[in-house]
Amino acid sequence: MLAPYFGAMSIFLVGLVALYMFRKQYEERYVASHLFWREALKEYQASKWWHKLQKHLLFFLQFMILLSLIIALIRPFFYSEQSLQGQHLIMVLDTSASMEAEVEDGITRFEEAQKQMLQLLEEKSNTQRVSIMTVGENPQLLVSQENDYSILEKEILDVEILYSEANFERALSLVEALSVEEETTVHIYSDQLQQEIVEQSLSSVTNVYNIGNEQPFMNVGISSFVINHEQSHAFIQLNQEGMEEQQVDYQLTIDGEVFLEDSFVLDNEPHSFIYLEDLPAGDTYQIELIENDDYKLDNIATSFSQPSESPVIYVIGESSPFLSLLLEQISEEIIFANTYSDITEWEDHSIIISFSDENFIPEKPTLFMAQDAGTPLQFNEKVPLTERPVQFDGESLLQFTDFSQVFILEAWNVEENSLDVLVQANDIPLISKGYIENQPVLAVHFELEQSDWPLHSDFPIFFYQAVEELSGNERSLGYFAPLEQRPLPLPEKGLYQVIDEDNQIIDEIGDDESIFVAPSKPGLYRLRHMETNEISYLSVYLPESEQFVKAFESFMVGNGEAPQEGHFTYKNEFWKIFVLLAFLVLLVEWEVFRREL
Repeated sequence: MLAPYFGAMSIFLVGLVALYMFRKQYEERYVASHLFWREALKEYQASKWWHKLQKHLLFFLQFMILLSLIIALIRPFFYSEQSLQGQHLIMVLDTSASMEAEVEDGITRFEEAQKQMLQLLEEKSNTQRVSIMTVGENPQLLVSQENDYSILEKEILDVEILYSEANFERALSLVEALSVEEETTVHIYSDQLQQEIVEQSLSSVTNVYNIGNEQPFMNVGISSFVINHEQSHAFIQLNQEGMEEQQVDYQLTIDGEVFLEDSFVLDNEPHSFIYLEDLPAGDTYQIELIENDDYKLDNIATSFSQPSESPVIYVIGESSPFLSLLLEQISEEIIFANTYSDITEWEDHSIIISFSDENFIPEKPTLFMAQDAGTPLQFNEKVPLTERPVQFDGESLLQFTDFSQVFILEAWNVEENSLDVLVQANDIPLISKGYIENQPVLAVHFELEQSDWPLHSDFPIFFYQAVEELSGNERSLGYFAPLEQRPLPLPEKGLYQVIDEDNQIIDEIGDDESIFVAPSKPGLYRLRHMETNEISYLSVYLPESEQFVKAFESFMVGNGEAPQEGHFTYKNEFWKIFVLLAFLVLLVEWEVFRREL
C-alpha cells in the first residue's frame, strides 16, 4: 500500500454500522388480536437467510461503497516486471548533419535512430511515461511525460534532420532539469557524443547509442574551397576517413555550366589538396566529388567570386597613419573627407572606413574605427583593459589573426547593440560584426595608436580580409550556417522566392522582413525577384564540426543496467478498479433506494 494512512478512514465504516444499530426501534403495542402477527413471524423465521438480508440491503451497499473508496485511497499495488529501467524515460535525438551519414543499404543514421527509438517504445510498460527531445543548435522538447504509444510514435516519425551543429551542453542541461524524479532513465541517440560530456552534465542513468559505430565507414569530403582574388585559381582541401588509396572523380561547375571533369588520386593521409589554374571568370563556383561514399553532404562545396576591380574606399575623419599606409596597398582609389556631407555622390562599388563621431548611418558597407565618443554604435566611455584579448572561433575573418598576443591599453565601451562580438577583453567588445539598416558593418572598438597591433604580421591581413568581406559580390548574399538568423542585404525592394538546387521554391521573403532565416540543408540557393526575375545567390555551408563523421562507441553511465539486459520491477497500482466498483455500487444503491426494496 502506497498510502496506508488512509486506512484511518475505516472509522466511517464503524459510523455506518453504528448508524444502523442505533436507528429508531419499534415500540410494543397491545392489539385485540395478534393472530396475523404470529403468522407473519412464523413465515419470517422459515425464510432463507438471504431473504432476511434483503431487509438490510441499503446498509450492505453503502458499506461496500465506503470500503471500495477506502481501499482506493490507500493505493494498493503489486510488483510487476518491465524490461526498461525507470518510470520516466527521456529520449534525446540528435538532428545534426552528421546523422545524414549512411549505415547500410541507404539507411541513414538518423533513420536508424528513429527505428531504435520505436523499438524502445514497444518495450516500455503502460505506466512508464516518455519525454522526447531533439538536439540541434537549440534543443526542442517535443512531448513531455506522455505514455500514449500512438502520440509518441507520431512525434518520432515527424522529426526532421536540421543539419546544424548539436549543442549537447544546452540540451543536457534541459534533460537534467526534467530529471526531477528518482526513477528517470535517459536514452540518447547520436553518433559522436562523448562520455565525458554526459558524466559532467547528467546524474541519471543514461544510455548513449552512437549510431554507426559498428559498421565500417568510408568518407571523402571537401573541407574548404577557395577562389583567389583574380578568379583564375582555385584551392580545394579534402578530408578522408576510412578510405584507402584510390581515384576520386570530381567536376567543377561555373555559373551552372560544367567546366571541368577530372580525377584525383587519394592517398592515405587525412588531408589532400587539389589546385586548379586558369579558371574563367564567374559568379558562382561549385566543386562536386563523384564518389559513392557513406556521407554525401560534404561532397559539394560552393564559392563565390569577388569583384576583379578593387573597391573605392571612402575614409571619413582623421585617419590613423598606420591604416592610411596600408589602404594604399589594398585599393587603387581612396577618397579622404572630413565629414560625410563632403561626399556629394557615392561610387557604386565602394565601402566606408569611418573615424568620424557623427551619428550618421551611411547606406554603404562600413568599417567603424573608434576614435571618439558617438557614431551610430554609441561609443560612450574608455575602459582600461587588464586582460589579454580573446577571439571567438569559427569566424572566417579571424582565420589568420591571433589576438591573444596583442596588447591593447584601453577600448571604447558601447551601449547595447545587435552586433556580434568577435574579439573581447574584460567583457568589453574589441571587434564586432553585424548589420545596420541592412548594410554589413565591422567595428574596431579601440584606437590603433593605443595598441601594438600594427606591429604584428596579421595586422594587414585582417584589414585586407575586412575590405574583401565588406566589398562583397553584388550577386552573392554570402555564406550562412544552417538555420542561421541575420539581416539579409537584398539588392532591391520587393518579394523574393528562395529556390533550392532541385529548382523547388522553399520559401518567400520580402524586404520588410528584418531577419532572414537560412535554409537548414547545406547547398546553393537562389533568390529570385518576383517582378524583375533578377537572381542572387547564397550558400548554406556544412559546419566544420560536421565534416568528420566517424561514429564513437556507445556507452552507459550511472547506476543501472543497459535496457536490453535483465528485467526491472515496478509498482503496478490498481486503485482505479475500486473507484469504478464504488461508482457501480452507487448506481445499484440509488436504484434500490428508488424502488424502496
